[in-house]
Amino acid sequence: MNKTSIIKHNFKATEEILLLLEKSKNRSESAIDLFPGIFLIMIDNGDILRANDNFKRMVGQVGYDGSPNFYDSLSSDSVVDLKRVITHSKNQRGKVFDVELQLGSPLTPYAVSLSSWKHFDITRGETTYYTLVGQDLGELRKALLEKERMSKEIESAQQIQNLMMPKNDYSSAPFDLACYYKSAAECGGDFLHYKIHENLVRIWSGDVTGHGVGPAMITGAIKSTVSRQELLIPMSVEKAIEELHQCVKSVAQNHYWSTFQILEFDLKKNKYILGQASHSSVYILSDLDKLEDKTWTSFKAIDLGRSHPLGIFEEPKFLYSEMDLKPGSLYLSFSDGLYEHINIEGKAYGLRRILNSFLKHFAQTGSIQQSRDLLIQDFFAFCEGAPLQDDISLWCFHYK
Repeated sequence: MNKTSIIKHNFKATEEILLLLEKSKNRSESAIDLFPGIFLIMIDNGDILRANDNFKRMVGQVGYDGSPNFYDSLSSDSVVDLKRVITHSKNQRGKVFDVELQLGSPLTPYAVSLSSWKHFDITRGETTYYTLVGQDLGELRKALLEKERMSKEIESAQQIQNLMMPKNDYSSAPFDLACYYKSAAECGGDFLHYKIHENLVRIWSGDVTGHGVGPAMITGAIKSTVSRQELLIPMSVEKAIEELHQCVKSVAQNHYWSTFQILEFDLKKNKYILGQASHSSVYILSDLDKLEDKTWTSFKAIDLGRSHPLGIFEEPKFLYSEMDLKPGSLYLSFSDGLYEHINIEGKAYGLRRILNSFLKHFAQTGSIQQSRDLLIQDFFAFCEGAPLQDDISLWCFHYK
């Protein structure tokens, strides 16, 4: 959308509201003063019947009860332009026209939307009236420049955050690893990272409250801490979560917090350690025989009980568990943005759809990467083109 289109879009809705107001029986003078910019109603010869205080102040008519002429407040070129638009609008009542006018003293560029309507008046007979709504183009242009500046900064933040997320899947003996991340806005609050270190595979995943630039800044702080932890592997899962808690608490100052999860697979000891900070469950499918006969109920959720998120409590409760890692098993986890998404019919995507979709595609392809891609396709088909309501992320680990 270009600048002219944005200006037209901004004024069309306001003009339509005001037009309805003028056609209504309740013609409150005070109501029109609540609208930003200028507002006035006039007839063909330029005589103003009604105007808001913003316009009166601009032309020095505050407190004046006469009928000033609108053309007197315009430059000569603007008078020509406005009369041309008025002539063009006479046979197209109800349609909104846009014109740039030089108004006031000193002359100031205004973006003005004009529409015409007819009304029978006892003194004038059937008369064509014109409603004009306008705003200082200088202010609009400043606002557009500021919007462009902010958009560029948000774009830069988005690029940096995308650099923090996993770019590649991993496929080699004896395991495969697949990840996915997409933010609901330009930036997001979901976090996902993994590190392979000799016989250890560690996956960090989290979900900062909300989405947008604020949560993205918290994920940046988390990424910094995780990068340090990468260098210190085999730092324990317990110490890693405690350190991340202190990071979020220090940076977010209780304005944000984050659910979090660390899962470490020890391929040498055939063990895995899970650390939970109120994050979504990990789902395990430990028997991969006869997948076509299995359903979402075949997955087992690792439920460690209630725990606290990162960044809130002085003495938080985090939960840990160590279990056997068996060849021929799947491990799958995802943020709540995936299963809590509600489509236009009011239905949530839900846990059942996620697990059934992944299971069906894995039975057909034997690949967690392809199954991940097809699951995401199923999810967006369910969304029916509606925007994401929350960030979504997932990871899957296949121990062959």
